[in-house]
Amino acid sequence: KATFGSGVAGEFEQYRVEAKEIMAELGLPVNPHEVIIGMKKLREYLKKNEDVFVKLSMARGVTESFHSQNYKLIKVKLDEIEFKLGCLAEQQEWIVEQPIPSEGEIGYDGVTINGRYWDTGIGGVERKDCGYFAAVRPNGQLPKSIRFVNDKLAPQFKEWGYCGWWSSEVRPGKDGKAYLIDPTCRMASPAGESCLGLIENWGEIIDAGSRGEMVQPKYQGRYAAQVMLVCDDADTQQVPIF
Repeated sequence: KATFGSGVAGEFEQYRVEAKEIMAELGLPVNPHEVIIGMKKLREYLKKNEDVFVKLSMARGVTESFHSQNYKLIKVKLDEIEFKLGCLAEQQEWIVEQPIPSEGEIGYDGVTINGRYWDTGIGGVERKDCGYFAAVRPNGQLPKSIRFVNDKLAPQFKEWGYCGWWSSEVRPGKDGKAYLIDPTCRMASPAGESCLGLIENWGEIIDAGSRGEMVQPKYQGRYAAQVMLVCDDADTQQVPIF
């Protein structure tokens, strides 16, 4: 059946350890990291190691990736995560990464059709849990870090038969290397909402893409900005926005 989506490539996002192995095989740089199994060992590690980033494989609904400045500041969050995991707490796989010296985080937002990309794509800058700013550029004018990562992944995407949304989170390191810190094999958020507003022919793109055919986007603008507003009260009552 005609299908628009990442298919088996979804595991590239979900299984973080295997994803890093694939990145290394494709010639992408991989930052120093530790693989830890179980909450007890994770706590022990974080007591001894400060300023690290903690990510988990699968179980994405439990928590987002988070920064551990030191154990005292993160202990309450770990208690909450352990409660959510319940009996699986000591089986959970964690990836603890060292920080990457960089000026910031950039990424590509759009689609891939068997490893091919749009002639004119979207490059964006995201601040986690705050917002996103994007610019439409011909591929050759996108930041070289974004193009490097896309080019390295293209043969693997073709092998997977990946025809769907693709967003990358890339940190251009001060060492001159482009680090793919998180692959997003689906419509990202933020970013996806901005892409929906920027492009007017999504129906054609998705219909053709589901059959492995590339349709170029018709842009309604050159830039997009997105702000994230979070209010717990909105879950239960109306909240005015001024």
